[in-house]
Amino acid sequence: MTGVPTPVPASLTWEKATTTNFGLDFGMLEGKFRFYGDYYIRRTTDMFTVGPTVTDVFGAGSPRGNYADMTTKGWEITLTYQNRFTLGGKPFNLQVKGSIWDYYTRIDRYNNATKALSDYYEGQILGEAWGFKSDGLFQYDPSPNEYNNTLLLVSRDRIWRAGDIKIASLSGKKDENGAILINRGANTVDDPGDMAILGNTEPRYQYSFSLNADWNNFFITTFFMGVGKQDWWPLADSPFWGQYNRPYSQLPKWHLGNYWTEDNPDAYLPRYVGYNASTGYPDNVKIDRWKQNVAYLRLKNLTIGYNLPSRFITILGMEKARIYLSGENIFCWSPLYRRTKDFDVLTFQGNTDSNISNVDQGYGNGYPLMKTITLGLSLTF
Repeated sequence: MTGVPTPVPASLTWEKATTTNFGLDFGMLEGKFRFYGDYYIRRTTDMFTVGPTVTDVFGAGSPRGNYADMTTKGWEITLTYQNRFTLGGKPFNLQVKGSIWDYYTRIDRYNNATKALSDYYEGQILGEAWGFKSDGLFQYDPSPNEYNNTLLLVSRDRIWRAGDIKIASLSGKKDENGAILINRGANTVDDPGDMAILGNTEPRYQYSFSLNADWNNFFITTFFMGVGKQDWWPLADSPFWGQYNRPYSQLPKWHLGNYWTEDNPDAYLPRYVGYNASTGYPDNVKIDRWKQNVAYLRLKNLTIGYNLPSRFITILGMEKARIYLSGENIFCWSPLYRRTKDFDVLTFQGNTDSNISNVDQGYGNGYPLMKTITLGLSLTF
């Protein structure tokens, strides 16, 4: 049995990357203060990807080739301060360092002539999230002659009731009965219906901060890291939804008292219904009400210790001896934790470990970083 091989474009070539970089590096106050700034533009051209759609009479699939370009723009700023001065008659050494950086990527060329939202398109910023805007929860049973939404079925009888999420009509389109018709239009950038860009799932404004100091044989080192802005939508099978996606799932504790009832009309979550499509089940439809802010600040490391004086350790033939207390992943703050603490926000940052690359950051199922506390004694002979 034979098949038609996929054609290969005659002009196939290597992907190209061109980077333009501008930097500024200077010091002042006799080198105590140092500034480093960098801005770059990286243009990647002739990326290997899907080709243009071909007619059926072509007899084979569309050949892949050098059909895409993209541009990445980014910057980084690092500030460092270090000084040595006398405190209480003892030398005090201090170094403080802070960095912040950001970048984004725009698609410049791609074979998507209609700019369909189901694929990449020219002008797209990577990480853009399209979806529906909400107008709160219904506080009454809407009439079919008032509201027509067949995209998100919240119950098997297709009847919308009090406690269901109300999708805002951005297109103003109505059905033949004059009811508001929630629609996707042509599902393109130029005709998205009632959809809009709700946010971006890529991490932005990443930063770090460190401090090192020592005085009178005591020392301390600390390292903070974080992300200033990042949006996350829980996927349909995420534990975030509990029994909204499947009635036999576990019920998250934070759901209790936080879903709509007649006595709790201002709740965050809708009325409790299994297989609820308004929470993204099963098609992972995004709604701005469920957008979570997973920016964070993490105290990654803190070490406090004491170097034993040399007059004691030389008696034992040692060159250096110190005792210390060290902690890893000691503390993490995120706006997400105001709603639920069931997730480690670092699991939403993607994963480069090939052993666990199947963990989708949209589910939040990745293993959390463990907090560790270590009491140690270091001896050098």
